Amino acid sequence: LPRPSGRAALSVLVAPLRRAASAGAWGEPAAAAALLVLTDPERRHEPPAALVARLHNLPRAEAELVLGLLAGRDLKAAAEGMGITLNTAKTLLQRAFERTGTHRQAELLTLVLRGPAGAALPGPTG
Repeated sequence: LPRPSGRAALSVLVAPLRRAASAGAWGEPAAAAALLVLTDPERRHEPPAALVARLHNLPRAEAELVLGLLAGRDLKAAAEGMGITLNTAKTLLQRAFERTGTHRQAELLTLVLRGPAGAALPGPTG
């Protein structure tokens, strides 16, 4: 969407949502629904660890580690960025798996990216 101000255009994603299997309350067909995501390419920020922690029932340290991994760091670099040892990071990651019902790093990161916090992540150039 272009802006009258001349700033970078807003990006819009419209995705259809699945219709409910059953009809409405009085037998009418279920209404169509869509998800609308509007993003500003000039706004670059990582979701705060508190948001990721709340949304995924993680303690703050586990959420910070997940954000480090989402930023593209490997586990060692994420640990160094947090000022913790690699062994502590491994423990935090294992606990995050347990709390989220995931078993692999890719599953955990996908869970966060597909959730509400994922919409706040910067794009590939951020």
